[in-house]
Amino acid sequence: SSSPLSLRVRSLWDAAAKDEVEGREIDVALCRDALADGPCIVVRRLAEKYPEATTMLELKADSFIGVPLSDSSGHPLGVLALIHDRPLPRPEHKLAIVEILATRAGAELERLRMEEALRHSEANYRTLVETSRDLIWSVDGGGRITYVNQSARSVLGYEPEDLIGLHSSRLYAPESLQDHKLSLDEAFVGRPIEDQAFECLHRDGSRRTLLVNALPRFDDKGRVIGLSGTATDVTDFFQAQRSVKTNSEIFSAILSKLPVFFFRVDGDGIISDIRGEGLERLGVEAEAVIGTAIGELFKGKERRIESALRGKTELFEVRGSQGQNVWWCTVSMFFDHWRGRGAIGFAVDATERKFAEQKLVQMVRENRSLARRLVEVQEDERTRLARELHDELGQSITAVKSLATAISRLDEKRLDEVKRLGGSIVSLSGHLYDVVKNIMHRLRPDVIDSLGIEEALKSCIEKSQLETMGVVVSLDMKGDIQGLDEVVQVSIYRIIQECLTNIAKYAMASNVSIKIYRQHLPATERRRTPRVIPATGDTSSQLPANLFRDTLTILVADDGVGMDLRSALDRENRSAPGFGLQGIRERVTALGGGMEVLSETGRGVQVSVSIDLETHRASRDGNTGFTEQDRQTQEVRRR
Repeated sequence: SSSPLSLRVRSLWDAAAKDEVEGREIDVALCRDALADGPCIVVRRLAEKYPEATTMLELKADSFIGVPLSDSSGHPLGVLALIHDRPLPRPEHKLAIVEILATRAGAELERLRMEEALRHSEANYRTLVETSRDLIWSVDGGGRITYVNQSARSVLGYEPEDLIGLHSSRLYAPESLQDHKLSLDEAFVGRPIEDQAFECLHRDGSRRTLLVNALPRFDDKGRVIGLSGTATDVTDFFQAQRSVKTNSEIFSAILSKLPVFFFRVDGDGIISDIRGEGLERLGVEAEAVIGTAIGELFKGKERRIESALRGKTELFEVRGSQGQNVWWCTVSMFFDHWRGRGAIGFAVDATERKFAEQKLVQMVRENRSLARRLVEVQEDERTRLARELHDELGQSITAVKSLATAISRLDEKRLDEVKRLGGSIVSLSGHLYDVVKNIMHRLRPDVIDSLGIEEALKSCIEKSQLETMGVVVSLDMKGDIQGLDEVVQVSIYRIIQECLTNIAKYAMASNVSIKIYRQHLPATERRRTPRVIPATGDTSSQLPANLFRDTLTILVADDGVGMDLRSALDRENRSAPGFGLQGIRERVTALGGGMEVLSETGRGVQVSVSIDLETHRASRDGNTGFTEQDRQTQEVRRR
């Protein structure tokens, strides 16, 4: 045994039984001295010296010689012992014989252990070879396959036994045959094959790219008698590599056409590299800015640049100029983690987009100005028409009425018939006057000029006849409504008038709420896009969300039967413009505002209007927001 504390008989020969016994336990104490101190000799009375040696007592041993066994390196392997049931004569002679046998036995034990280790190693090697995902192969001196592992199934689609005896060239694609022949020729003169890629044929006819490594095998005289090696299937890798290369070329081609440039700066913010098509489009030469501070290129953004150099990611838009050329860029800048200092980033030329946005803003403002002017002209025309009706038709009707009154006052005896006709003229003239008065009110609500917007709206509510129908109408006004210009006040009146008309015709409501608020919000408040969506509940007490810095909000809500918004809007779009919700929308758009309609069947209708009074004033005053330099730059770029 390899341990002096765990001894077991490997072989015991009993001369009396003429037999060899294996696996029997032996007394540890008896052999411990031999392993620790060298040969151990007990000439007689073994039981007296080792009373605990029960195994010896069973064998009726009286004498003992034990010699340690060791391998070629001196490591203990066990003990070779001679046991006799009588005292030993000439013990030195017996010891010499046992030592000679111990030397041979140690060598034999070492050989057996090496064979066992070799068998174990070969089994492990075989397992590794057969379970390897790589193709492991051997060919003889003629290039014929003598061995191939189980990976032949997954790599080439063949059973290993199908390939034995097949010439290796049968597995290569035509374009790789010449390279295969050259590599075999070099290998058979003693040169290894290292990482050579070949196109091989799968059993199903498809192509496989194999990465081959091989070493020559030599005989005792140093002649090459064959090759052994591995083949790794790198088909997917090569395809991915080709795909990456193709995509990289496509990406590079796209980048070369995009208005983008890339840059790198050191820890002090000095440009160390800058390139890209976008730089040329700005009229900036790379050589001219390399070595300069990035802040010179992105002026006014020093705080953002410093933040990026400290480790943050910064996104910003910058405006610059090169000579007469004005440009805008959208910049992404972040810390250079690869070098541990400085920053890298890219910038996209946004000049065309900015000019397009400015042009769009200008067009929107011009369109609003035109629409506002259209409303003003319409109201002026109505005012003029109302004045003419009053001055011409009204006065004429009054004159007719006066004459008729005079006729009716003539002598009764002579003019009975005239009086009858005069009475008819008086009645007809009164009716015509009432009709003309109503027309003038519809064309121009003069009550706004005489009484103010609040009284005008109360008059509008009264004329809607809703209260006579049992509908409760409430009016709530907050803010400086009276200080609004004439166009806005008239628009408020028309919007309320149209809403009340619709409610009277269709709503079947019991309550109507009218709220008109003017609010001054902080300059940081952003405008939201107007929308038209179905309501999900009662929102009559809510203010719309799209408020502006100086905002006029009109809210008209009823608790009537409601409506299907989509069908209602479809009808509006198919009908003539200027009526109903479409007419309200046109007025609101002309003033630079937005309209929102909320409704649900059985839950009433809410119409909310928000008007950005600052936008309205800017449009009214003709302020488009362009600088003279921007106009000149745009004209230069257009040419």
